[in-house]
Amino acid sequence: MSQQAWEASLLASLARPRAGGSRPDQACARHRVWEKLAVEGLVWTPVEAAPDAGTALHKAAPLVLSWPDEWTAEHWRDAAAHVLSLEEALRGRGWTLRAVRPQWIQFRGCRPVWISQAALAPFDGLRWPGRESFVREFLEPLRRSSQDNPGSVWVRLWRWRHCKSLARLASGHLPAVRGEDLRLLRAAIGRCVPGKRWSPCQVHDVAAEPAGIAGIVAKEEARLRGAALVYEWRQRQARGAKLAPPPGPAWVRFHESGDQAAADYLEERAAGGAALPLAVQSLPDSRPRRSLEADLAVIIGRGNLPRGLSGLGRLAAGIRAMARAVVVEFIPEIDVSWHQFLSVFAADFRISSVVEAGAGRRVCVMERMNAAAAPLLVA
Repeated sequence: MSQQAWEASLLASLARPRAGGSRPDQACARHRVWEKLAVEGLVWTPVEAAPDAGTALHKAAPLVLSWPDEWTAEHWRDAAAHVLSLEEALRGRGWTLRAVRPQWIQFRGCRPVWISQAALAPFDGLRWPGRESFVREFLEPLRRSSQDNPGSVWVRLWRWRHCKSLARLASGHLPAVRGEDLRLLRAAIGRCVPGKRWSPCQVHDVAAEPAGIAGIVAKEEARLRGAALVYEWRQRQARGAKLAPPPGPAWVRFHESGDQAAADYLEERAAGGAALPLAVQSLPDSRPRRSLEADLAVIIGRGNLPRGLSGLGRLAAGIRAMARAVVVEFIPEIDVSWHQFLSVFAADFRISSVVEAGAGRRVCVMERMNAAAAPLLVA
């Protein structure tokens, strides 16, 4: 939208009288604005409640819940930019965000969407009431995540300099009625995370091995179970190819390496993929993620299973806490025999099926026993 058109739309909306100011009228007006934003893909609404459930927007990837602790700097940058786009669209209709929180941004595939309708409020045309919370809840975490990412000291200082100047910019007096504050913030956010922080040759040192039979089994299990949520786990040294999610389930791909999660996120976003890559240091054992059980966990391919019985035991405990069933591929190179592998999982899982994949590899489908009473994972 051009500057002149945006200003005219905003000023016209401010000139219109409010609908009596009563709460019911304001709630109805807020809901109408929300429906228009949902059609534009800026906010989330359930498919059955969508104004036009047959549009391509609502046939896209399902909503995937995530926590800010699992985001890379690239996730933070896209989330912050989306908040500014939403605020601009709201001001054009005489509304604004009175507060912002990172948990009010979730992802449909790799596309951020806003989920809190209660954060919308009428815009007075003078200032953005959510500016302080935007600086505190988005810009500061973006600065910290940019600093935490690996890189040379000069790169870290470069990011710090731009993010600090962005914070000073946001704390000053910026006119809101003409959107100058949003334009300056949007231009500065893009410089917080360098666009070429990674490259395929650095992230993928060797050609990925096709998933083969294990990938077929995993996708078929997700289909047969009608899985709504699937967790795929990839360790830092994983050499197997990533799975392309089948239509239907929300697909989360956990990466042990933050750089690999960032690279995968950018690739999925560019390709319009349905998976959401996230960064974790180990299998998700914190309470927020642990409370969101998956229907299926997928751990296949070379390099995705830890070596030795102790590492395999921690993996089994993590799977028990996070998923009701798992597709896991046994590969002889993990220094554990087939019988030892089965004994590790025997306490909490029963084998549903085993598929021979050749060269001693076996794809196991396991069901968690006594799912309702399964103990929580204790760190």
